[in-house]
Amino acid sequence: MKKRLIYFVLITILNFMIYQVVRSAPSSERKIYFKNNVIDTLQFREDLKYFNELNKRNYDSLLIEGHNLLEQSEPLNFKWGLFISNFEISFAYLKLGNLDSAMHYANSTMLIAQNDSTPEWLANSHKRLGTCYEAMNNFGEAIFHYIECEKIARSNNLNELVIDILNSKGILYRKMKDYRTALDHFNSILNEFSGSLSNFDRFRVTNNIANVYYDKKLYNQALKSFNKAKDYALATGDSINISLVNQNLGNVFFQQNQLDKAEKYILESLRYFEKSNEKATQERLYRTMGSIQTQKKRFAEAEKYFLKSIKLAQQLENMRTIGLNYHNMATTFQMWRKSDPSNLDLYLKENNCLRGELIYKDSLYLTESTEKIHELEKKYETEKKNNQIALLEKEAEIQKSRQMLLYVGMGILILIMGILAVLFQYVKKTNNSLLVKTQRIESQKKQIQTQNDQLEKSINTQNKLFSIIAHDLRSPLASISTIGVLLKVAFEQKSISEANKLVLKLEQRNKQVLQLTDNLLNWASSQTGKIIFIPEKCSLDVLLEESVSVFEETTNQKNIDIKIKTSADSDIFIDSITIKTVFRNLINNAIKYTHQGGTVTISHFIENREAIVKISDTGIGIPKYIQNIIFEVTDKKQQPGTLGEKSSGLGLVVCKEFVERNNGRIWLTSVEGKGSDFFVALPLFKTSLDTNV
Repeated sequence: MKKRLIYFVLITILNFMIYQVVRSAPSSERKIYFKNNVIDTLQFREDLKYFNELNKRNYDSLLIEGHNLLEQSEPLNFKWGLFISNFEISFAYLKLGNLDSAMHYANSTMLIAQNDSTPEWLANSHKRLGTCYEAMNNFGEAIFHYIECEKIARSNNLNELVIDILNSKGILYRKMKDYRTALDHFNSILNEFSGSLSNFDRFRVTNNIANVYYDKKLYNQALKSFNKAKDYALATGDSINISLVNQNLGNVFFQQNQLDKAEKYILESLRYFEKSNEKATQERLYRTMGSIQTQKKRFAEAEKYFLKSIKLAQQLENMRTIGLNYHNMATTFQMWRKSDPSNLDLYLKENNCLRGELIYKDSLYLTESTEKIHELEKKYETEKKNNQIALLEKEAEIQKSRQMLLYVGMGILILIMGILAVLFQYVKKTNNSLLVKTQRIESQKKQIQTQNDQLEKSINTQNKLFSIIAHDLRSPLASISTIGVLLKVAFEQKSISEANKLVLKLEQRNKQVLQLTDNLLNWASSQTGKIIFIPEKCSLDVLLEESVSVFEETTNQKNIDIKIKTSADSDIFIDSITIKTVFRNLINNAIKYTHQGGTVTISHFIENREAIVKISDTGIGIPKYIQNIIFEVTDKKQQPGTLGEKSSGLGLVVCKEFVERNNGRIWLTSVEGKGSDFFVALPLFKTSLDTNV
């Protein structure tokens, strides 16, 4: 017994000496183990506190420390260290914008948690995966993991984690612009945990509520909530919380045009963030300060802030904010030159900014179109995921109910045979109900699939339409803007000849915009059902004469002869407004693609109980590959006119839509280099049909 006691004392003294040796090691090495591979719990807890500090200020250092902890934990299979290191590395990559690496380490965290089965680890792993999916704009998967996290946290009374995940869900719904659901989540935190919330919890919840009001442009309510959030931030004593609220207050005051207050709060926030590595926040603050200085007519100061913002946006490779900064600088230079007309350099700077804005908008267009499509798809997937979760919960409840019924039935079967008949009827009724629900679910699935197909078709058509608008509407509008600036300069220099040339160009661009706008409005109205087709008896000769009369000035300019060849007048049964639009589009195209001195011939005749209108030209003709897609919404069929006139091809899409809605047909024949013939077949009026058949 004495030998055992002496042995125990010696082991205790030896362990204490080893502990002192390790504790005296330099802190820069960041070691967390004894030399005999026994864990130094005190040092490890110090590391955890260090991680919490790095979470707020230095993500590069957090990444280094996380990998250091991972390297020391792997040889000993120290699960706590493995979980914490993967969790913090994922967070650091998330903040640094490396989403693939963040997702990789988040999945590693989940595997460790599933093998260990610790509820808190499992819940936090779902939360980390949710934040990664949210950063990737995969809102459906993010919602799924947030819901799983909340279930585990509630079932294990992890109230702090419940508060955290409700706050994350509210932020996600705010991103999805579901403001009502977002406010419900934030308010549920204040109501459910009112007695246990820390000052930090109250700060972030109140700040998020204020952000919702700001997004909804309810600035008075936002200001009230931001001031309340600042009180909580001051109570925490954390500089980053105070700086975030100051930034938000500055934004509200700017929207309310209280520029002195806005400048004060933005500068206070900027002084803090200039010392951090939060480049995205710095860029927003510089951009806001530039706008404030512009409104206060401190144009030189505004230019400096915008240039700082552009530099940071370029480092972040954010094309949207670069283009936005160029737009804001162009506005600043425009206001500046109005106050200082003699400074000709301001014209050049404004023009350069406008060019920069257009360049970044061009490169951003495809990305924005894809993002809009993805946003619609993600919204659909989120709704679909919520419905699936609800169905799974119902099915689980039904399955549980059926198991309970089965156990009760077995007990009753042993006691009383007579109850078997009643139980059989009940089960049969339940099965019938389940069958009906199953059939209803299958029907809903088919309906969802049909809606998905319609949505996909609509998105594809919308994408093609946006592409046409980007190439054919924005270009002449930008040209008009540039011509306007040059025209002003010409008038200031009293160059009448140059001004006349610019006026002619301006008129040509304006006609292009008006024609494309008319076609876009007609097409959009037909797609949304806003155009009401009212067929009536109409004279075909009268319709053609009215349609031709519109182009008298255009034909005179190009010296084109329009000939109308008719036999007997025919009465047709159509909607006159839409058919006039068809004839005008076809005649305009014939003139556009016919050389000066050419001929456009319009004729009509009756064939197979239809009035057929033929519009022919002696122009350049249509290539074979365009003929096959000429009536489709696409940007691959654009062909300039004989004088360089722009064409989107949308007019023929409108023609086909209107002709078919009038129970007619449209087709063409064309030989490249010789001209084109367009044919429109329309239904005859009944009395006219009887006399000609």
